[in-house]
Amino acid sequence: MGEEQVAIIRRTLDERDEAETSPSPAPGEYCASFEVPPAREPWLQATGGVVHFHYPFAEEPSDRLSRLGLLDLPAMECLAWESGQYATFAFERVPNEVLARWIDRLFTTLYEGGASYELEASVQIL
Repeated sequence: MGEEQVAIIRRTLDERDEAETSPSPAPGEYCASFEVPPAREPWLQATGGVVHFHYPFAEEPSDRLSRLGLLDLPAMECLAWESGQYATFAFERVPNEVLARWIDRLFTTLYEGGASYELEASVQIL
């Protein structure tokens, strides 16, 4: 687990929450977006209680995440997935620190990024 990456993820999740609660001229839902350069994959987008992420595997994602100890957010369930493309999971809202650590574990465990992976983060409107 990389504390530097967790801090970046947490800060971006906080910025997303702040953007959601402040008046904005642009309609839409805000997401915290994370990418590993230079290929931009893997990637992950987080909204209120949903994570949508790069899923380059053929195996059903709930099975893989469960085996890796990543199916541990409250009421976590797979909403949609496409083999080799993406997976979308819903869960009960958790504090940003908890979600940041989960996202870091996803990057280090599912994608085998190691503790010092590079990460680009931003807040976007969907």
